[in-house]
Amino acid sequence: MDKQLATYDINEAHIAEVVDKYKGFALVPGDTKSKAVLMEGLKEHREIRLAIEKKRKANNEKANKYIKDNNTEGKRLHALNDPGEKYLKDIRQKEDDRINAIQEEAARKEKERIQKRVDVLAEYGKVLPFFDVAGMSDEIFETILTTATAEYEAEQARVAEAIRLEEEAKAKEEADRRAESKRLAKEREDLDRQKAEQEADRKRLAEIQVGIEAEQKAKWEKFEAHQAAIKKEIDEKRAAFEAEQKAAKEKKDRAEFERKAKEKADREAKEKIERDEQERLERERAEAEEKIRQDALRPDKDKLLSFLQEVYDLSITYPLGFKDEKVQFVCDAFVDIIQGQIAKTKKEVEEL
Repeated sequence: MDKQLATYDINEAHIAEVVDKYKGFALVPGDTKSKAVLMEGLKEHREIRLAIEKKRKANNEKANKYIKDNNTEGKRLHALNDPGEKYLKDIRQKEDDRINAIQEEAARKEKERIQKRVDVLAEYGKVLPFFDVAGMSDEIFETILTTATAEYEAEQARVAEAIRLEEEAKAKEEADRRAESKRLAKEREDLDRQKAEQEADRKRLAEIQVGIEAEQKAKWEKFEAHQAAIKKEIDEKRAAFEAEQKAAKEKKDRAEFERKAKEKADREAKEKIERDEQERLERERAEAEEKIRQDALRPDKDKLLSFLQEVYDLSITYPLGFKDEKVQFVCDAFVDIIQGQIAKTKKEVEEL
């Protein structure tokens, strides 16, 4: 079926012959014979193109019908076969699940057995990778476990002895520290007694000095209090006058500033509201105008696009079959121009 659909009335040899025939052609400007050769070449190529296109469309129709019938028959046969295949697949899946469950349980138990070995070795300070332990035979594992146990117990004994020696050293160090503390405490006691005696003498002298200084201080404080009272009275009067002047000025400046700030804020707010409203109205007016324009154009645009499509469909389904070659050439050139203009006009219509 595929070979029959691929058969064309124009074969590759004929196409190659026409291509080679005009391959080296060069038009001589103003020469009638040269122009005639050009027209003949275009005619032959166009005839080949039209023949190919005609056969291609016919083949596509046959192929589409074959594909549709083939799919329908395939679905019908699948509907007959699928239930039986699904029944057997379900049986196979159940068996596969059963086997997988057995294998997974065996793998889980084996993993637990190996992990127990890893944990036992780790308890005795022998840390080995899981997969290394998994590859051990029972004899190798028992040998490694025995060795690890012996090494662990020897290490524990060594650590215990080291701890005992360390504790003995700490006990001796503590005894020496206590003896030294007693000696230092007695020296500190003697020193404190000497300091207490010296402090008592210092206090007696200090009490005498305090009495003299207190008398002098009382006289000086009385003089300073009198001077301070006079200065305070002057400062209070000056501060009251300055505060009164400052308050009056600040009140005046603050009122003027607040008035100007309020006027500016009100003016800017009003201008923004007016500006936003103007922009909104202009935007809505432009959108409305564009919609009205598009709605008004739509019938004409659809009508023109439909007309252009009809002309285009007509241009690709002709030929008129002129006998005169020149007339045919002129017609072909006109069709090419029409098709190009249609594409350009469609784009212009869509952009309106």
